[in-house]
Amino acid sequence: MELTTWFPGYPQSVSQIRRLLRQLASQRSFPADVADDLVLAGSEAAGYLVSHTSSRELKLKWISLHDGAEVQLEVDGIFPRSSSAPQSPDAFRLIDAVTNEARVVETLSGRPRTTFKLVRRLPATAHARVA
Repeated sequence: MELTTWFPGYPQSVSQIRRLLRQLASQRSFPADVADDLVLAGSEAAGYLVSHTSSRELKLKWISLHDGAEVQLEVDGIFPRSSSAPQSPDAFRLIDAVTNEARVVETLSGRPRTTFKLVRRLPATAHARVA
C-alpha cells in the first residue's frame, strides 16, 4: 500500500499527521511499539520541517514495506544554514533512536525542497505475524 497526502504547513498539522500515522500502522497490524516509533519519528520530523522552513504545505507519503514502513515528509524550501547551528539537532537524534533508517534529503535543482525519509522495520517475530 502506498498513500500520498498533503497537510497545511502549520504546527497544528502535526497532530493530524500523528493520527494518520497511527491509523496506517494500525491498518497494517503493527505492534504497539513499532506504531509508537513511527508516530514519534513522523511527528518530530513534521514539527522540525514546519518550524524550520516557510513552506505552505507538507507532503506525507506512506510506503508499506514487506517488513515495515517508510514515511517521507517533504516541504518546499531548504533548512536555513547557520554557522552556530548544531549539525544534528535534538529532533534528529530522537528520530535516529526510534527508526532503522532516517535521512534528510535536500534537493536543490528545480524546485528546492527538503525531505525526511524514515524507515521502521518490524522485529523478526512481528514480521511473521504481519506478513
